[in-house]
Amino acid sequence: MKNEAAEILAKALEEDAIAQESGNIDDIGLRWDDVYAEILPLQDVSEPIFAMAMQFWDGWVDASNHEWQYHKPVKKEQWPIFARELADCLRSGTMPANQMLIDVFSPGRRTIISKRIKK
Repeated sequence: MKNEAAEILAKALEEDAIAQESGNIDDIGLRWDDVYAEILPLQDVSEPIFAMAMQFWDGWVDASNHEWQYHKPVKKEQWPIFARELADCLRSGTMPANQMLIDVFSPGRRTIISKRIKK
């Protein structure tokens, strides 16, 4: 079950990376709620890698909705790269080694999404 949830979330992140790189910015995060609902019965989403990936994705959606203005130090072109890195981590069940991802998206760092995940 855990691997299934990881694969669902990893694929969604990769699809949004492709969307951004293809110029389809409005497609980023369209499946957030559906993916969350799909993985919730399969996986404890408060597990650190899942919480980080969901927080990252939520931040990415917000950044894309605000023309990349409010999510420094993450730059527009880094979001798809980080999405793929997190997808790999989900599949391997490991936390990223990337210090920026750890500093910005570790569970508990972004209170709005952290509260949503704890429900």
